Amino acid sequence: MLKAGVIGCGFISQNKYLPVLSKLKDRVELVGICDLNKRLLEKVAQKFGISKKFTDVNEFLESRNPDFVVIATPTSTHCHLACNCLRMGADVLVEKPMALTFNECDEMIKEAKRHGRKIGIMHNYLFNPAFMKARQLFEDGEIGKFVSIRVLLSTSLEDFPSDRDHWTHRLPVGVIDETGPHGLYLALSYLENVNSVCVNFKKLLKDYPWLIAEDFEVNLVGENGMGSIRFLYASETTDTWIEIFGTKGLIKLNLLSRNVFKIIRPNYKPLTVLKSELKILSDSFLNIVKNSLSYLFTPTIDAHYNGISKFISWLSNDSSYPADGEKGKEVVRVLELVNREILKKKEN
Repeated sequence: MLKAGVIGCGFISQNKYLPVLSKLKDRVELVGICDLNKRLLEKVAQKFGISKKFTDVNEFLESRNPDFVVIATPTSTHCHLACNCLRMGADVLVEKPMALTFNECDEMIKEAKRHGRKIGIMHNYLFNPAFMKARQLFEDGEIGKFVSIRVLLSTSLEDFPSDRDHWTHRLPVGVIDETGPHGLYLALSYLENVNSVCVNFKKLLKDYPWLIAEDFEVNLVGENGMGSIRFLYASETTDTWIEIFGTKGLIKLNLLSRNVFKIIRPNYKPLTVLKSELKILSDSFLNIVKNSLSYLFTPTIDAHYNGISKFISWLSNDSSYPADGEKGKEVVRVLELVNREILKKKEN
């Protein structure tokens, strides 16, 4: 059994990491939590029944000696904390994005190699059951060779974008620094060696001057194809749709409903279209039944549960992990290119 620790007791730890680690108690022993905010630390410790709590990271690492540490703190602290944990002999699972800069990511990876440890990033959408199913369909050759990927990520305006005082608005390019990594790691899980980035954006709502824009389109060119990511913040809708195009067909999926559709239409004949639409309706009904039962009876419907479980298996050398340090570094590299494009166009 692995000994786990958590640094950072904010929203994501309380709603994801700590509940999931509690469910995985047959594989993991939670040996302590750490946060600079003593009041928050006491509140979370009481809520989850955790006796070992610390405000000092070094004291936490030295006294509890965890096998791995979850880092769920602001991005600006990721590099320092991760390197500290790695030097102390712990593997690390870091919240997205991996770090503020490409150079910081590189430093973290070198530190992991230096001490023979592993570093993973919680790119949680990759572990959404719908995305995992779509990935399996693709790897089974169901739609042929990869051609292109399109991602639509809509965040409700009534969520954090409309909150003038929300911390995301203090990031270099605002809200897209928060949701941007999600769209990028989804696209980069198919695209290889992205060498060109183009960004267009539009300011739609005058009542929210703290937002650079409410509609962003990011186009990526890789060696094996192209990708398009749309980030929307102008409506009351929260949703994520993904389309993966191959040489034989396409896979369309929704991360919220967990619906996955494989669409093969070699021609526009009415019978071909009718069969395709009936297959979509049938798959949709089966998905609703399956997902409803999953919500009731199995934790694997939750992306964080799947991601943390897969990370633990990776540490035990039982499986691979699709969001290691190199993958995290690539996401940050491309995010830096996106930010540079946005800031350059904003100045002009």
